[in-house]
Order: sequence, then C-alpha cells, then structure tokens
Amino acid sequence: MAELTHKEQVEVVRKALALETAIKVERANVELIKSQQFDRLPLYTDLFNEAPPSEPRRRLCEAPAPVEAIIPEPPKANYSITDHLKANPLWAILLITALIFSFVDSVFRMGLDLLSGIAWIASVIGLVRSFSNEKKRRNQELASSPEYLSAVALAQQEAANAQAQAELQAQQEQVRLDAEYEAAVEHYRNVLLPAYEQTRANNQTEYAEVLQEYSLDKRAWESKRQEAIAALERDIAANQAALEKLYDSSKIISLHYREIPILEWLYDDMRTSDHDIRYATELLDRDRQRIATEEAGARTVRAVDRLRGDVTFLQGVQIQGLRNLEAVAGDILYTTEDIYTSSKKMLFHQRVNTVDIGLREWRRHKAKKADK
Repeated sequence: MAELTHKEQVEVVRKALALETAIKVERANVELIKSQQFDRLPLYTDLFNEAPPSEPRRRLCEAPAPVEAIIPEPPKANYSITDHLKANPLWAILLITALIFSFVDSVFRMGLDLLSGIAWIASVIGLVRSFSNEKKRRNQELASSPEYLSAVALAQQEAANAQAQAELQAQQEQVRLDAEYEAAVEHYRNVLLPAYEQTRANNQTEYAEVLQEYSLDKRAWESKRQEAIAALERDIAANQAALEKLYDSSKIISLHYREIPILEWLYDDMRTSDHDIRYATELLDRDRQRIATEEAGARTVRAVDRLRGDVTFLQGVQIQGLRNLEAVAGDILYTTEDIYTSSKKMLFHQRVNTVDIGLREWRRHKAKKADK
C-alpha cells in the first residue's frame, strides 16, 4: 500500500477520533436509557381516600346528682348563767357561803384552807354542770317544737321536689337524645352508607381504567425504549466496523494510540503543523505519561463538547454508519422524550409529582378523549 500523504494522515486521525467519540457517546446513551425506569403507578389507597362513614352512637344523659335538703339550724335557748342562778337561788347561796367560809378562814387562821378550797371548787363545778344540763334540756325542747319540725319537713319536701324535677328533665333529655340517635341512624343507613359504597364502586372502576391505560403506556414505553436501544446499538456496531476498517486499511495508528485523548492530541498536533504521524507519536511518547494522567479527563470532556457543538466537524466523513453527532444526539433526545411522553399523552404518571394532581390530570385526559 502506498504511503499516505500528510493530508491523508490527518484525515485518518480525524476520522478515528470522530468514530471513537461517537461510539463512546452512543454507548453512554445506551446505558442511560437502560437505567431509566417507568414511573410507578400509585396504589389505590394513595389515590383515593375513602374512609367509611362513622356509625352513629347512642348517647346517654347523665343521671342528676342527688339534691341534698337544706335543713335549718335548730334554735338555741337564750339562757345565761345569771338566768340559772335566778331560777335556782340555792346555787347562789352555796357559792356565797363557800366564799364567806374561805374569807373567814384566811382572816382568823383557822387552818381550814384545804377544806374551804374544796368547798369552793365543788360549788363552782356543781353550778356549771347544773347550768349545762338545764341549757341542753331547753335546747332539746326547742328542737322538738312543732315550728322547727315543720321547717325541717318543708326543707325535705323541697329537696324531694327538686330531685323529682331533675329526674324528669333527665328523662326528657334522654328522649331527645334517643330521637337524634334514631334520626342519625336513619341518615347513616339511607344516605351516608349508600353514598360511600357508590363512591367506592366508582373509584374502583376508575382505578381499573387507570391501571389498564397505565399498562398500555408502559408496554408502549418499553417498546420505544427497546427500539431506541436497538437503534443506538446498530449505530455503535456500524461505527465500530467502520473504525476497525479504518485502522486496518490505514495501518498508521497502532493499538496503543487508539484512545480519545491521544487521538485528539495527535490530531491537534498534525493539523496545525507539517508533522507526520510518526513524528507526532514520537513527540507524544516523550510526555505521554503526563498527558495521560493530568489531562486525559479534561481533554475527553472538551473533545466530546467540541464534537457535540460543531455540526460541521463530521461532514465529509464518507464511511458507512458514521452519522453527524448532533443529529444522533437529537434523535436520542427525541427518542428519550418520546419514551416519557408516550405519543404526547399527558398522563398523571408521566407529568406530575403528586397523586392528587395526577388523578385530576388523568380525569382531564379522560374527558378530552370522551369529547373527541
């Protein structure tokens, strides 16, 4: 095979760089599409909050508290110690006698101090006891008087009447509560429970429709996903075959230089000078370790960005299976978007973040389909 000119060598390196980059980008897109998951269908309980209505409960009126009769205090006798001495002068005589006896003993020194003291104390104690017994007897007589007994009976009758009135009111309140309970039970059985059962049946029907369409959309999404993967893999295979053919036919790029950062370095060096491939690789080998370790990552990013942004970069490449990278990226983007939009349908599991909004979106979508 005739030796390639400098221009032809530059073109071979450029084509190899373009094909290596295209294959790398397409493989990354294949992995991206494979990692994507179809949105999960919310559970029935997440979509529909259909707690059954609470069954009414019968309330019981509290029993009235016992009414205590307010018994008036019994009357007290207006009886003093002076009144007792007037009614019983003998006690006054005894006290005076004991007092005189003590006075005479103290004056004449008769030696009867103890006897006079005992007599005086006994007289006072006897008077107090007699007064207490008499006052107690008089109080008992007043407490047994007809007037006081009538007042006690009246107070007890009033308490009994108040108790009967409270019990009557409690009975009436219980009748009212029972009437309310029966009305609530009737409303529960005839209105609330049937409405709940109807709503639940409607929700189950709607969820079955959502589930059916979700299954159809998921199958369509999976089909488009597999088609996109297959298309990318066909492009990868074609580009790989074209790349191998280029390497085999040109024989100027050895296995050790078939990496994107190295190919970019060779291409930049050769297209901006008159260096041929042999001299360019010699220059590269002098500092290859530094380039591979320090600049490989940054150069790879710049190479991919340059290839994506420069639509004309791949024009003129006349090999089978090579496509313009921007067109490939556009097809991939459209395919990926089409996978999620599912023929531009606006279904809840594709466009929303919450189940409440999703359900409204699904119903709006369903209504639009019914109007057509």
